[in-house]
Amino acid sequence: MKVEKNRHIYCPFGLIRAARYLSKGRQGFFMRRVPLIILLAVTAAAFFFVPLDAQTPPEKPAVDSSQLKIDPVVQSYNDVKELIDKGADVNLRDSGGVTPLMQAAYFGDLRISKLLVDKGADAKASDNDGITVLMNAASSANLEIVKIVVDRGADVNARDKGGATALMYAALSPRDEIETSKYLIAKGADPAARDNQGSSVYSIARNRGKTELAKYLESFFAGESAVPKHLLYALIGLVLALFVKMLLNRSTTGRSKKTVQKKEADNEAAPKPPEAPKPEKPPVDLLEAIVYQDLETLKRGIAEGGDPNLTDKSGRSLLMAAAANGFDSIVAVLLENKADMNFQDASGRTALMNAAFSGNLTTVRLLVGGGANVNLRDSEGRSAYVIASEKGNQKIMNFLKTAGAEDAKSAPPAEESPKAPAKKSADTSDKKPARAPDQDPGEALRACVSEGDLEGTVELISKKADVNAADDKGSTALMIAAGAGRLDMMKALIEAKADVNAGNAKGVTPLIFAAAKGQAKAVILLVKAGANYNARTKNGISALKYATEKGFDDVAALLKKVGAVE
Repeated sequence: MKVEKNRHIYCPFGLIRAARYLSKGRQGFFMRRVPLIILLAVTAAAFFFVPLDAQTPPEKPAVDSSQLKIDPVVQSYNDVKELIDKGADVNLRDSGGVTPLMQAAYFGDLRISKLLVDKGADAKASDNDGITVLMNAASSANLEIVKIVVDRGADVNARDKGGATALMYAALSPRDEIETSKYLIAKGADPAARDNQGSSVYSIARNRGKTELAKYLESFFAGESAVPKHLLYALIGLVLALFVKMLLNRSTTGRSKKTVQKKEADNEAAPKPPEAPKPEKPPVDLLEAIVYQDLETLKRGIAEGGDPNLTDKSGRSLLMAAAANGFDSIVAVLLENKADMNFQDASGRTALMNAAFSGNLTTVRLLVGGGANVNLRDSEGRSAYVIASEKGNQKIMNFLKTAGAEDAKSAPPAEESPKAPAKKSADTSDKKPARAPDQDPGEALRACVSEGDLEGTVELISKKADVNAADDKGSTALMIAAGAGRLDMMKALIEAKADVNAGNAKGVTPLIFAAAKGQAKAVILLVKAGANYNARTKNGISALKYATEKGFDDVAALLKKVGAVE
């Protein structure tokens, strides 16, 4: 009994106990052990005939889909397909909110676009600027991609941050074709829509010289250049009112001659008071209106005869000044008043080049939509595309390429471009190399500001780098940022208690640096932060004197407004 009592410890799941329970009350040695024998046989068969690996299949190693980045610009169809099969996210966005489908649609790659859509890519997605997949497809003028995206539910009347629609992007395409526009209109796109600056698809097509598309759109804009109906009705009403007034005047001419003669005599006898001289309105300073973004004053000045093509002493036009600062509403008013958008100053710069240099995509779109020549070059042979390339602004480069920039055609392919992702070893990363361990934080901060590295500047400030540290000539990070007009960096430095009135070895302050370089916005920011606008260098030269001598009339007007003196 003792052996049988403890036998259950050698068998799994307590089978001996179960067998004994089933056999309880049976008589005879053999009958009491039949259930026990059967259960032991089943257990042994399970252990001998079922393989162990079938019981616990090994788990597959998890794949990090974020490491599998799809880039249709540099990857082939097979590469993209392989990445998708490995679990790559077809809707993964970059820092600008751009998805792989947007890239494929922009470059007109039908096979990759179709593959991405079939694998679940969002055809309704838009990037951080509101530019949708459909807008990218329309700008490439690839009708098949447009159809695929629309069939997947893309909104044909969606607008980007500038108010532009997919139909307008189709008009901006370098190809003079109308099938894409016809299809979008057939699918419900509004041909009468206007962007935030009042431009329509018809005006864009006409300004871009797309004769075939403009001719097709004339049926939708037949009355755009004619006198609007409401003005015609108002004119008719005015004529009728004058006619009624003339009849009333005739009815009152029956007064007696005596009354009329008496009144005339009384008028002649009474001495006439001397007429007060009419106060003359001071002429509107158009440059000052632009500096202060005073739209109404600018409109009034032009209406009173102001020249929209006025230039300052440095030879910079009003439109160039507005474009450089990203004053889009000002740019729109100047374009409406026939400002010369292709005017070039002494160095050959245009308003479009200024906008590309400042990184103002909306301004660039506005100027190109108005008919600005994207292939003009400055005295150094640089076009707006080359300037955007030097600044590393990919969005402006892509837009100018779509608008027909010739330099984009001769640029190296994406695989050879330094911007294209290259295969990296396991110990490399996309981050910029860290500063040398022995490099002074203040020196590193000045280097970041000089290179335009906002991320590095903010990081160093957060690590308590001395924002007022100066080099051997006394120049601080704020002076460098002010001279270059880097407003985001200036704001970060000022918030970190950078001295706005510090002077270098020659006594030049950040405000004097900004004024000497014609950086109007930087001057405004420094004045608001408490900078002394009457500070002078060791040679006695003020910010106002620098601005006046260098011909920066907008900066000079601004300084005079706040009370600066030479």
